[in-house]
Amino acid sequence: MRFFNALQKIFGMQDLGRTVQLTADRSAGQVWDRIRHRILAMDINEARGYIRSRATLIVVQKLAEDTSVRQLSAGQQQQLKEMTLEAVIDGALLQRDANAIEPVVVRRAA
Repeated sequence: MRFFNALQKIFGMQDLGRTVQLTADRSAGQVWDRIRHRILAMDINEARGYIRSRATLIVVQKLAEDTSVRQLSAGQQQQLKEMTLEAVIDGALLQRDANAIEPVVVRRAA
């Protein structure tokens, strides 16, 4: 019986990882729409907090839409929410860094 429970935990974590990534991908567009105007002027720590505050409601709504999340325990749901928030934050910061890079234009004198 312990072996079977261990297998469920192992495979359940992989399933949680997949659910985290899918939910983060579904949430990313809405979160970016909320944060894109202010995020470029913030330092990294301020940006993480700002993204977290704006993304929490969206992530919770997206997780509530997923029927497989309802089958998890309260602790697993909380862990799933935190993991999804971290994935959304990391993705938004990567997108911020990609948008902040401007091409250098070299002009030659005539």
